[in-house]
Amino acid sequence: MNKELTKKIIEKINNLDYDNYNKNIADEEASVMVDDKVYIFDEVDDFESEWVDDGKYSYKTNVAELSIYDAKRNKYTPTGIILSQNISRSGSYFSYYNYDYCNVVQVFRKEITIPEHIEVEYVENN
Repeated sequence: MNKELTKKIIEKINNLDYDNYNKNIADEEASVMVDDKVYIFDEVDDFESEWVDDGKYSYKTNVAELSIYDAKRNKYTPTGIILSQNISRSGSYFSYYNYDYCNVVQVFRKEITIPEHIEVEYVENN
């Protein structure tokens, strides 16, 4: 997939209308259509993020791989493009949460080898 198409897809995601769409890339039903193709987001298996509670606000990062969905064949084709999105929320478990979805950015998988195990990070390409 070329850089221009990737940029176009990310722009489309970041410009979605909050009222009509859930911008959470970890949502199983989240998708975006670009150039007559449907792109969906598959959670990355080796990245797990939990909510970090910071008093009034909680924070979390979602990381997902962009895949092309072919409805005729009910087939998903991974693109190798990894996206990251930071989310914050405020509110209460007892009332409701107000979510703020930050813009989606492309990240790259980076392995850090430490004796006895491997740390996996996803970093922006600066």
